[in-house]
Amino acid sequence: MPKSIRGHDKRALDPEWYLSNYPDVANAGFTALEHYTAHGKKEGRYPRLLKSKSIETKLWSGFSDNAITELVHIFNDLTSEAEEKMFSALALARWYSSRRQWNHAEPYVEFLCAILITDSSAVPGYLYQEGMHLLITDVFVRLNRHQEAKNLFQHINYDRCPNDMLLSASNLLMSSEGQHIYESEQKKLDLINKIFVDSNLTTLAKKDEGDILSIDNIQGAYRDQVSSPHKVSILIPVFNAESYIETALRSLTFQTWTNLEIIVVDDASSDRTKELVAAYIAKDSRVILISHKTNKGAYAARNTALKHATGEFVTTHDSDDWSHPEKIQLLSEPLIHNNKLKAALGHWVRVEPSLHFKKPRPDGHLVHASVSTLMFKSDVIKTQGGWDEVKVAADSEMYERVKSLYGDQSIVEVLPGVPLVFARDVPGSLTTTDTTHAFSEFFGLRQIYRAQYSIWHDSLSSAHTANLSIFPRHRSFPAPATNLVIPPLDKIYEVVLFSDFSFEATDYNYLKLIIDKIVNQSVSVAVYHWPDYRNTEIYFISPYLLSLAATYRIDILTPTQRLDTKLLAFLGDSIFSFHPDAVPTVQFKRCKAYPNIRQIADLLPDVLELREEFNHNLIAASGIFSSTWYESLYPDIREAMVNPLSHYLKYGIYEGRSASPNFNNEFYYQTYLSDKNIDLPPLLHYLKFGKPQGYQTFPPPLSGDIVLRKKRRTVLVCGHAAGKQIFGAERSLIEILDAFVELKYNVIVTIPDYTNTEYLLALRKRSHKVLVVSSPLWTQSPIPYSDAISKFREIIDEYSIQAVHTNTIMQREPLIAAKQAGIRSIVHVHEILDDNDEACMHIKMPASRIYQTVSEIADVAIANSQFTASHLHHFKSVHVVSNNVNFQEFDIENKINSSSISIAIISSNIEKKGVSDFIEVANLLAQSLDNARFLIIGPCTAHVQSLKTNIIDKNNTIEFIDYVSNPLLAISQANIIVSMSTCQETFGRTILEGMAARRAVIAYDRGAFSELIKDGETGFLISFKDISQVAGKIKELCLNPGKITSLGEKGRMYAIKNFNKSCIKNQLHSAYNSVFS
Repeated sequence: MPKSIRGHDKRALDPEWYLSNYPDVANAGFTALEHYTAHGKKEGRYPRLLKSKSIETKLWSGFSDNAITELVHIFNDLTSEAEEKMFSALALARWYSSRRQWNHAEPYVEFLCAILITDSSAVPGYLYQEGMHLLITDVFVRLNRHQEAKNLFQHINYDRCPNDMLLSASNLLMSSEGQHIYESEQKKLDLINKIFVDSNLTTLAKKDEGDILSIDNIQGAYRDQVSSPHKVSILIPVFNAESYIETALRSLTFQTWTNLEIIVVDDASSDRTKELVAAYIAKDSRVILISHKTNKGAYAARNTALKHATGEFVTTHDSDDWSHPEKIQLLSEPLIHNNKLKAALGHWVRVEPSLHFKKPRPDGHLVHASVSTLMFKSDVIKTQGGWDEVKVAADSEMYERVKSLYGDQSIVEVLPGVPLVFARDVPGSLTTTDTTHAFSEFFGLRQIYRAQYSIWHDSLSSAHTANLSIFPRHRSFPAPATNLVIPPLDKIYEVVLFSDFSFEATDYNYLKLIIDKIVNQSVSVAVYHWPDYRNTEIYFISPYLLSLAATYRIDILTPTQRLDTKLLAFLGDSIFSFHPDAVPTVQFKRCKAYPNIRQIADLLPDVLELREEFNHNLIAASGIFSSTWYESLYPDIREAMVNPLSHYLKYGIYEGRSASPNFNNEFYYQTYLSDKNIDLPPLLHYLKFGKPQGYQTFPPPLSGDIVLRKKRRTVLVCGHAAGKQIFGAERSLIEILDAFVELKYNVIVTIPDYTNTEYLLALRKRSHKVLVVSSPLWTQSPIPYSDAISKFREIIDEYSIQAVHTNTIMQREPLIAAKQAGIRSIVHVHEILDDNDEACMHIKMPASRIYQTVSEIADVAIANSQFTASHLHHFKSVHVVSNNVNFQEFDIENKINSSSISIAIISSNIEKKGVSDFIEVANLLAQSLDNARFLIIGPCTAHVQSLKTNIIDKNNTIEFIDYVSNPLLAISQANIIVSMSTCQETFGRTILEGMAARRAVIAYDRGAFSELIKDGETGFLISFKDISQVAGKIKELCLNPGKITSLGEKGRMYAIKNFNKSCIKNQLHSAYNSVFS
């Protein structure tokens, strides 16, 4: 340590602050005084916290008016310390210079320049480190005070950032209008080229000696080509770049590295960009042009290019930049020679077209590392899924993401301080526009975006991919609305909160508690962080609130955002005396200040008071609700003649009704809400929280297990139901699909809902694609739903459908679509109607008219039994395709306990299924039969509820068992299966399943049961409504259990012979031969 230390050094040094701010000093074992004297001062370290430096931080953090006032006061105050005065001058000059307000910066650079010239030893080293000399020179050049700038260079230490100094010196050769003075253009090039010569790189020369020197008139003085097997893909997004795209392409096609593909993606330019690129392609086949039909943003254009990239390495290039001829070579070589590296990046310098080099940041350098120069190993960037498709800063996000996954050492910086890219400064670019300005990294959009992606990065590890998906439907992390290429329109919140949300805020803990309460009520809330200017420094939003934003439970607003809210709340009081440069523009219904803790307690009740109105307005304004759909789907709404939207808002949304054919409640719930404790209807959740995350509102096409074969016929099979409880018609559809697979047809399946995922899985195993098409049944809507017809037409066209097969007469839309498309259609009839049926009453047509109407739009009818076929005389062509069951699955023993024999009716438990008749049978046998148990298996319908209320079951022999999804589990509980339907069953699937499972079966002798049961041999047929005869047969079997076994074995053999898969396949084959003949 030196024997003597200048007095002002002792006074200037704050040891505690120094060691805290520079932990490397403490770690090395130095005292603050030892290190600062021997090293720190020369290195440009601060001896203490300067007040003016703290204020400059506030200046860039959004409080320019207040900060400028304070800095001007320090500068003008005669009692201010010299170092505070110098730094305040630097801060003010830097601020005004960044805004091109050269005259405002002038007095401060004059002051600094005078000190440098008269007593340079009085200038602390940290001011050089802050780039004071570069700033003074630039302002003087801008003001055409070139002589003062030249004089300054005689007093500057060139050892500090020599390349920055060379570029700054080159600026002296240009006036503010770009005209060359004092020295020749060659002198300017000599200064620039010294940087490259010192690094053994190619020097620059004018491309056209007859034109003035500019970024568009430079090229490498020589270029030795490098031949390599390692191809580099260069991705260039372009939009209205006719003024400079040729410069960018020329700099790339003149690279020393020749194994290139240069993929240009035109992002829907309206100028001559595409024409110029096409002309360049004629000169160099390495250039490839791809065009977007609509403008999607630069990062989306990069991702498009990435999909087509075939290089081993991938890098990007802005359409307005120029690259040094050896840039690609320099970035490629470390990636080739070091397997541990994932990416390499170079440095760049901001430059105006006239080759005036700019100082874009409030720091000490002209040349900076640039994430825009990153070159990746191709597998790395593709594994990452490409860039986040936002407006700005996705380069920084990708850079940080790779470091998070692979470590800091995975990216190498190539030739630090050497500008391998000249980045053109373009007025009006995203980097210079207020909202997305580069300075928003200190206050605004970029700062918030960085905080949000950093939380996501913290959750990543190299053990899994960080794939954003090149076409993201669901964002991996939130982004400010102002950074989205397509921002959410008309974003409405229940409450917007303005306050200091930093951890250091005076009432932070209480604010956190209130926000938690609001969030837990599923309130749509946004916060704007209004830092407390009075603090020593500007504190950012607390990590906890950032974590809420990361899970989309709150939104964080940017200063220039525009939005609507029901309630705008100001939490706190004194912080609002200091006004930021910009705040969001908020339209509100109510605005209220909550200046203290006691009043803040009223916030949640105030929010909830406005909730119902907010929810109604949100849904109404969303445009999702469809009155036409709602009335089509729900006959009760039509009949009540109520306003559909009013009913939905008051009742329907809470009853789980569907608001739109394009919003599927069940899909949304199962996909996004089923594992969360959220008590919010799916549509409201989507509008409040799901939409910003890119949640889907409708199921996408679901891929099936069957490969589409081009030489096979393709059939569209349309299911009409897929509820949580599936019955005969739905199971029949699965059997038909099995037969289609055997017959080697391509099958596309549609269903109207997403409710039953297990059923969906069964359909996918038997088809190429399963699509959900919202379509009301005829019993719901008297008029065919036009949107559904259009959707079926799209499917027919997309998949080259040759025939449409519907699974019910109640689904007209697919048949109409087939007729419009000029292809064949088949209706699979499972129902026989009479005029008193509920369906006829809903449709308000007699049965004959319904059949006639269907026959006019369907070419062929398939009946599920001979009985059904006998009623289809309206159709020109009728074929029978019976149901079948999986006989292997139903090959189970009928274990009979003679002291407790189970008799079951298994059905949908609607009134016409005869449950009440079954209960009568049980009551008849209650006194005379003590070994019988009567099981009613099926859903607890309103009819069953009524029966339960009024039932008389003295001996407790009747048991109600809820719906069982697997029919085998239902049947295995019984020894005897009974059907007592009061309607005419068109097939009798449960009876067939009972026979397959060796159960004795009993049914009324009507409908199609005579095709299944040979009376007395495979079961019993009973005269309709002869309850006593049913009771008699059950008693006979219970008293003679061996007969149950005998009937069961014969029934199984009969079923196998007549209703096996081969029979069904042959029947379907015959039907479709006629369809295509």
